[in-house]
Amino acid sequence: MKKLLATISTFIIVMALYTTVYASEFQTVNITVAGESMHLENPAMLVDGHTLVPMHEFLVNLNPQIDVTFRNLEAEEGVYRAGMPVSFNGRPVVFHFAFMRDSAEFWDGVRMLTAPVATRYIDGTFYIPLSVVVEFMELSTGWDAETTTVDIREIPSHVTNNPTLQNQYEQYMRLNILTDYSTATIRQLTRAGYAQAEAIEIFERAIFDEINRVRADHGLTPVVWNQALANASRTHAEDMAINNMLSHTGSDGSTSSQRSQRHGGLDSVTEIAGTSGYTQTPQARVQSWMNSPAGHRRTVLSESREGVRVAGVGFAANENGSGRVAMKFGSLR
Repeated sequence: MKKLLATISTFIIVMALYTTVYASEFQTVNITVAGESMHLENPAMLVDGHTLVPMHEFLVNLNPQIDVTFRNLEAEEGVYRAGMPVSFNGRPVVFHFAFMRDSAEFWDGVRMLTAPVATRYIDGTFYIPLSVVVEFMELSTGWDAETTTVDIREIPSHVTNNPTLQNQYEQYMRLNILTDYSTATIRQLTRAGYAQAEAIEIFERAIFDEINRVRADHGLTPVVWNQALANASRTHAEDMAINNMLSHTGSDGSTSSQRSQRHGGLDSVTEIAGTSGYTQTPQARVQSWMNSPAGHRRTVLSESREGVRVAGVGFAANENGSGRVAMKFGSLR
């Protein structure tokens, strides 16, 4: 997000330098939807051969579900954002994109792109390139030069099943530091709308991914997720959390290998464990293991002498929110 803010900030022009633009300077454009005229109090404009539309009014008319907001960024006016509901893994989320005043640069939720024409502030209304909206929402349009009319042949009844937007949002989730799972806590995930069980699974997987990121940094091959080891790790994490202990020996005296065997896993495994909670990030948990003198680092960075290195992660917390994490490693021949 810091990179995003820095990038956006470079395109914000100090308001005192803005010049006033009037609608009378441009030719108006008619907008129709399936042949029916779209009523806009602020009409679309033809600017440098491209159609610009009033951002708020046009998007709301196009789809009432769209939430269009004006945002002050670092005390400078000039960033305008729109959010629309999409479906990500079956869960409704809001996908955002942002435009800068008097700039062709815009943020599509994943990266900075360049529109064919800059945005304009006309008669007190913010205008954006229609072509960006058409591409973003995958609309089908036609152009009648004689009547200066853009016809939007159809509007999706909703955008929640748009596979392109789902794919873009998945990239956004991976690239945006605020929603990067390696820096997201379970509490943040639940506040963002994830169910508790789902947030815990994301947390466990993010620890696993972070382990592989660390291994890659050391030139090692990635470990492969093993569900049996994950189940055994979750069971041990629950045991440690409930009994308020941190040990590789279970409350019933079991070893890590015995717990793996109970869940249909490998006969011989190594295990790392640690304290955790709803406010710890996966990144912090892994870093703690890497800084540990107790052999955790060696386990994380170990390679299989033969076969494929596999692993599974489990998290659990007691009623007081005190949590434990366990991760088991093994080799499949």
